[in-house]
Order: sequence, then C-alpha cells, then structure tokens
Amino acid sequence: MKYLRERSLMVLALIGLPALILGLGIFPVQKRAEALRARLRVTEEEYKATPRFAPLSTAERSLLQDSQAPWRTRMPLVAGDRARLAHYSRVVGELQGTLLGNGTPAVGMRSSWDPIQASFTLQGSLPEITPELGSSQDSTSLKASGWVLEAEIPGTTENLFQALGAIHKVRPLMEPVGLRWEATLEQRRQHLLLRNLVLIP
Repeated sequence: MKYLRERSLMVLALIGLPALILGLGIFPVQKRAEALRARLRVTEEEYKATPRFAPLSTAERSLLQDSQAPWRTRMPLVAGDRARLAHYSRVVGELQGTLLGNGTPAVGMRSSWDPIQASFTLQGSLPEITPELGSSQDSTSLKASGWVLEAEIPGTTENLFQALGAIHKVRPLMEPVGLRWEATLEQRRQHLLLRNLVLIP
C-alpha cells in the first residue's frame, strides 16, 4: 500500500509538473508573444499605409509657382568660388547684424561647405548678390543646395532661443537645423546650427 501511494504520487508529479509548467509558463508566454506579433503586423501595415511625404497644399503650390514670391530673392544663384565667398561674407555679415540688433550677437561662427579653391583676392567691399527674377531662376539646370553655419550664442539658454526667434529677419534664407551645447568645468557653450539655401548650376 505504501509503495502504491509513492508510485501514485510519482505519477502525479510526472504528469502534473509538466502540466503546470505548460499551463502557467509556456502557454501564457506563447499567448503574449502571439499578441505582440499581431500588434507588430498591424503596426507594420499602418506604417506601409502612411504616406512618405505630405502632398503640397494649394496655397503652398501657388507660393512655389509665383515668379514674384519674396523667397526667390532669398535664394541667390551662386556659381563659382568667387560668388560663394561673396555670398558667405554676405550671410555672415547679415546674420551677425541681425543678432546684434536683437541683443544676442554671436561670439563665434564656423561653417561646413565644400572646400573653396581660389587664387584671387576679394574686393574691399563685396557686391550685393541678388538673383534676377525670371526664367533663369526656374531653369531645370539649377538645383537647390545648402551649407551649414554654426553660431555660438553667449549667455543663457533664453538668449539662444531669443536668437532663434530672430533668424527669420535675415534676408538670406536661413533654416534652423539644430541646437548644440557643450560644457566643461569652467564654462558652458551653446550653438545654433543654421542651413543657408542657395541655387547652384
């Protein structure tokens, strides 16, 4: 009788323990995994159905097609290293003038543009570069390009955002693309990253 009871307990343990493991461990995990896979499938389908870009509205399209739109004079045609250097001087000067008038002048600037190779001396006063409006502005041979200018704004973070709010006043088309902070034990520096858009042949 004693051995029969032990055998019965052993049989119950051999049958019951795997059943408990399956019922309390494996099956719930599989159920949660399947629910997660179903959610992933739904999310993937929703992502595929989401348009990659927002189509232009009627107002946006008319603004882009307007040959007299003010933004056209803010994207000059820059052809050659001489024109690039002149445009660079204009952008830096007007940006600093705008920031100075806003009470948040930059204490330093640096840029990322293709290397300029030239063997000439710039004039003492660089001419104003403004594009001519007309068919040449819309030529299919021209393409939009951009270069990044980083301006260091002293003071507090409030000064940085105050400078950011004044960027639209700069005549060359400046697009804010980033903010950067760096800190050491001695000081904290903050930078405003701007992209200037131009037309190139």
